[in-house]
Amino acid sequence: MRDSTQTVRGASETKHAYQAVALRLAQERVTDDRPLREVLRNVTEVAAAALRVHRVSVWFFLDERRAIRCDYLYQPDRGNVYEGAILHACDFPEYFKVLESCRVVRFVDRDGDPMSEELRQSYLGPLGITAMLDAPIYQSGEVVGIVCHEYVGHPRQWTDRECEFAASVGDIVARLYAEAARLRAENQLEMYEARLNELHQLVELGRLAAGVAHDFNNVLSAVCAYVDLVTMAAADNAEVTQLGTELGAIVERGRELTEILLTLGRANTHRPRVVSPTEVINASLALLRGAAGPRVRVQIRVAPDVSRVMIDPVQLERAILNLVVNARDAMPVGGVVTVELREETIGLDAEHQNERHECGSDGRRGL
Repeated sequence: MRDSTQTVRGASETKHAYQAVALRLAQERVTDDRPLREVLRNVTEVAAAALRVHRVSVWFFLDERRAIRCDYLYQPDRGNVYEGAILHACDFPEYFKVLESCRVVRFVDRDGDPMSEELRQSYLGPLGITAMLDAPIYQSGEVVGIVCHEYVGHPRQWTDRECEFAASVGDIVARLYAEAARLRAENQLEMYEARLNELHQLVELGRLAAGVAHDFNNVLSAVCAYVDLVTMAAADNAEVTQLGTELGAIVERGRELTEILLTLGRANTHRPRVVSPTEVINASLALLRGAAGPRVRVQIRVAPDVSRVMIDPVQLERAILNLVVNARDAMPVGGVVTVELREETIGLDAEHQNERHECGSDGRRGL
């Protein structure tokens, strides 16, 4: 009678001990300050100590449940964390069948057990595992993975209390992964909202730039009119006439730049027309050199007889300017940016033509 009372008391104390540990683990949360891996480290460490096991790992199904991958493995005796191992259902059919059918998988390595036979040589034996206790991970009512508790040593039987505790660990791990996924989604949403706000600011900045450009364009128009008047008044002075012509060209260039600013605040402002890309690039050289800065030299290479194209010259100039600025930013110590213009043939004929150009007489492909 005394032994029976002591047994019941011992079982009750064990139950309360596991409940206390499960309650402690249930208070774990994934936050920005405590990422998932850090929380998993604490949960698996506590679970390993409570169940007196040597390895605790988290696995998830993949490839339409034809395989299972280790996402987290903690080994208390080594203090290391591993991940990435994959087990395929075709290699361990009995094990996968049991995973799909049980709330908690109690496993003890025994001779003659089909699951033991398929696991022993490739998994259990090399790691010295003699018993496993696997608890499912549920998401939206479906088993998506397991928390595996692995024991190294003599064969060991698992009690009902240990199975209940392992199941609670599986539920806690499922919640932690859901919290991590929700936190990632919230952070991404914040990033998208910040980006959207930035775009709204850019739109407002574009409108402001367009307004300033419009007013500045009016100023340039007045300057251009006065240049014409000065040039006409000094018709007999060749030097003044030449200076007036050069100043007029500069003013006209300024008006083109204000047109670029005006496009920032307007939608559908593309005005394509037939232009010579050679003339656009040559006219943009001063702008490109100014944007490149003093440490970067801009040089132009234009192939002869480049055809005219149907394009908005302002947009073409902006695209070239962006490329030059990007190249400048990639060369903080300075260098040379080459803007090259040539014709290319695209399509099947182009592939054959490029192969002829790229291959030497010995048939090797050049760079």
